[in-house]
Amino acid sequence: MPKKVLDKCYRVLKPNGRLLRTVAGSMVSYIRHKITYWDKDQSERGMEEREVYGFSKHEIKALLNNSGFKYIG
Repeated sequence: MPKKVLDKCYRVLKPNGRLLRTVAGSMVSYIRHKITYWDKDQSERGMEEREVYGFSKHEIKALLNNSGFKYIG
């Protein structure tokens, strides 16, 4: 899913456009999912088989590069 979203972002941005990504790190996301559920639907649903608790910096760079973006951050 992230690949499809990033591909679409790349396609619709103007030339030299920028994408600002805000992604919690995997540890922060894991703690949030395990401890701080505030959304009843989320807590009842849990994690789907292919969902992950966030991405490492290396994974984010790879996802962005694979969709044509240059990571500057």
